[in-house]
Amino acid sequence: MYIFKYLFFGKANKDQIKKGDILLSFETSKTTYDVISEIDGFIEYLCEIDNEYNVDETVILIHSDKNEILEKKEL
Repeated sequence: MYIFKYLFFGKANKDQIKKGDILLSFETSKTTYDVISEIDGFIEYLCEIDNEYNVDETVILIHSDKNEILEKKEL
């Protein structure tokens, strides 16, 4: 299983994004990658900077409408 660590978010949660925008940067044990948007929409991050995630985890959702993004509630 590959592990990734997220280093940088290119946008803030709920920001409008355009095709070609950098959404985030992550590192593996060997290199650093940028994730580039392939579509327009509104971004929702499901991950946090400096936390480690498995390769099969969903870490970003892109919505067509900003109102589709649910507010995060404090516990």
